[in-house]
Amino acid sequence: MKIIHYYVLSALVFYTQALLADVYKGQDSSGKTIYSDKPFENSQKIEVDLAPTYSSPPVTTKLDTTQKAAPVSYQLSITAPTPDQTFTTDIKNIEVKVSVTPALQKGDKIQLLLNGQPHGSPSENTTFTLESLFRGAYTVQAQVIAEGKPGAPLATSQAVTFYQKRTSIQ
Repeated sequence: MKIIHYYVLSALVFYTQALLADVYKGQDSSGKTIYSDKPFENSQKIEVDLAPTYSSPPVTTKLDTTQKAAPVSYQLSITAPTPDQTFTTDIKNIEVKVSVTPALQKGDKIQLLLNGQPHGSPSENTTFTLESLFRGAYTVQAQVIAEGKPGAPLATSQAVTFYQKRTSIQ
């Protein structure tokens, strides 16, 4: 155990002193090797190589942090209702289901259009509910829009026309 402590202490003194001052090597009266920063009887000054260091090369190009990912090309379709589907009086709410591939990217949302006009708020959901429609023909369509960027949609589905039957009073 003492031998291990001796080597650790020697190494510590050796490397620490190598960075700070001259190093002297010699032997004590029992023949053990001693290192010191001060000369002592029968010691010799030794040359100590400094610990290797590394300096990274200078950066030669700047990263362009303003580059944006290429725009996504969405495929969008209405999967429900089906074209020319008719809903009867007993159906109060109609679910519109949208299929979008690839999955929506962060910030992109789906806007449902009912008869060409935005219906509800843009959403990340792919299912929309139309409540209590009067009798008649309706057209639904979906668009993918970029959040905070009004204007041209990123993708638009085909329009699907369906019919709502209601009892009429005469």
